[in-house]
Amino acid sequence: MGAPNWLIWFGRITAIVAVPICLFYLSSFTPDERPTLEQMLPPQDQDRLEEIRTIFGIEPNRVIIGIKPEAEPDSIERLKQQISTIDDVADVMQISIEGQNARLLLINISAGNSTMQAAHRLEKAIAALTAAFADTVAATIGTPQIRVASWQGAYEDMRRILPWLLISVTLIPYLFFRSLSALLFPLFVASISCTLILLLVQHFERNTGLIAVVLIPIVWSIATLDAIHLIDRTARLAGKRDTFYLGGEVRALAHPCLLTSLTTAGALLILALQEDSPLLHDLGIWAGVGALLAYLLTFFTGTLFLSSGIRHRPVPNWPRYLALQAVRYSQHHAKWILTAWIALLCIALSGLPSLQLTVRFPNLFHASHTLEGEIDKLAAMSGTDLRPVDVFIEAVDDAGADRMALLNAARAIRNYAKTWPETKMVLPFAGGLETTTASKPGTVEAALSRWFKPDSATARVQLHFAPHSFQRHSELIDWLRHFDRTVLSQHRLWFGGTGYDYHRMEQLGAKAGMMGLTGSLAIIMATLLWTFRGDTDNLVPALIALLLPALLIGGIMGHAGIPWSLGMMLLPVIYIGLAVDYTLHLLWPLRHGKRSLHRRLQSSALRAGPALLATTAVIATCTAALSLSTIQVNRELGGLLAVGLTLALLCSLTLMPAIFTLWKHRSIQY
Repeated sequence: MGAPNWLIWFGRITAIVAVPICLFYLSSFTPDERPTLEQMLPPQDQDRLEEIRTIFGIEPNRVIIGIKPEAEPDSIERLKQQISTIDDVADVMQISIEGQNARLLLINISAGNSTMQAAHRLEKAIAALTAAFADTVAATIGTPQIRVASWQGAYEDMRRILPWLLISVTLIPYLFFRSLSALLFPLFVASISCTLILLLVQHFERNTGLIAVVLIPIVWSIATLDAIHLIDRTARLAGKRDTFYLGGEVRALAHPCLLTSLTTAGALLILALQEDSPLLHDLGIWAGVGALLAYLLTFFTGTLFLSSGIRHRPVPNWPRYLALQAVRYSQHHAKWILTAWIALLCIALSGLPSLQLTVRFPNLFHASHTLEGEIDKLAAMSGTDLRPVDVFIEAVDDAGADRMALLNAARAIRNYAKTWPETKMVLPFAGGLETTTASKPGTVEAALSRWFKPDSATARVQLHFAPHSFQRHSELIDWLRHFDRTVLSQHRLWFGGTGYDYHRMEQLGAKAGMMGLTGSLAIIMATLLWTFRGDTDNLVPALIALLLPALLIGGIMGHAGIPWSLGMMLLPVIYIGLAVDYTLHLLWPLRHGKRSLHRRLQSSALRAGPALLATTAVIATCTAALSLSTIQVNRELGGLLAVGLTLALLCSLTLMPAIFTLWKHRSIQY
């Protein structure tokens, strides 16, 4: 027996009230504003950051000010003195870089000022001083400015993009299905799913952090997929009562939707298998839970929301016939379609060798952003990548703890690093600061007390490098480790600074991305084998249709000069999770049936085509809205996802039927 009318209307009224409440919660949600770096790194590296704060009394980040060549020494000295009076500043050091004719002020931040509030405070204080000394300062950049600008950019992007997202999520389903339920149901399921998963994260996790920011688009996309499939099935069953309680077709829809949800959740849960990064571990767990939660909410709430909702308006037929014509054309011109895709693949493969892993920091923003201009100007002045590597020298015995022994070890590292062509400067051995006498207040020797801590048996050396590749940076760090093992018998080295920490973070992101990709492929293989009962004749075309767009995306990145970085970590998992939805829904009817494969493919296009077109339009439009972002990786990720999902749909509707036609051309049942 179907749901009573009063229960149906109660569900709808509840949904209409719940949607604005959930949207308000999502828009007002404030995630943990700890530095992303500290959320991403393993516990042992986080302990290392605390050790730096304890021993040296500074934060592992800093501010660099570039001085104009024509600046007067008195003006520079007054600027240094005023910067030193800022409460959050530990010390100010003036340095020069050989061969660059550049003078820089290096500002260390006092320990305990890693919060966003401290970053805002320091950013405002330094901005006021640099404005007052405009004739002296050429450019200013530092971690506090970048953190403030990135969060401000994220909030501005949300305000700019959110209206576009709401229009896409509501208007596109309405154009496809012409009902109020089609307009509200995806928005309802997505907003409820995101709200519930964030509430769960807040309840079980001590710090929500970056997880909340990444979870929302993942869960929203998955919830939208199943909701639109359910709307499409409801629209085509319009006029049949008790659809959701007795309708065998809708119960059949739950099976492929469950399979795609399990595949996506499994691919995300793969991230939880690695223990190097707590952030990625927690993200994998909660994203997988969110995928399953979105599925459950879709089919449970759909009963109350859609049971009698799409009945009185005709559903447009153009999406069905558009999908059908694409399949028919591909079947009749299989060789031409296959040739076109192979040509695209060859072009893409030529760009794959150009795809490189890189560290984006500090160049996080689009070229139009004011801070990006400051970064480029200071990088050109200094000739460095603005990512110094801190090398910490820790004594392993009493002899090594002597101040002279620490200084000799630091000199040995300086001499070794100077043999590399990338080394621009080694601190504190720049600007005449090297000294072996006791430090005295008011002299350059006093500055050395910030670098050598005999009481803690630790010293610090800072390496500034010219721009170089990610692979070369890994080599330099490995060489320093080898130098530690073979030369420094009384000391051991450990590393920090933005040059090491962000490089380490990118390594973790690349590892997680590779795990996600490998796990996704394994899960998809198992899913397709189960779906087709081990029939490789159906498995091979499905795999080709899934993987070819992924190769095309990699080629596009290579040709466009888009590097692989941490922000792209979830690209393969999200793409494969969404693309498998297209393949499974199109191929699900091929599991059984008496008609020829030729006819079953066409029938499947008529059956699933509108939902696939609608989901692609909604999600591709939403991700493309990220191209408005001021953060460069968001612009690139949004465009790549939109292009990738469109290519995945085209592969499913054109390449896959063409391959089936050529693969099965000898079958008498085709």
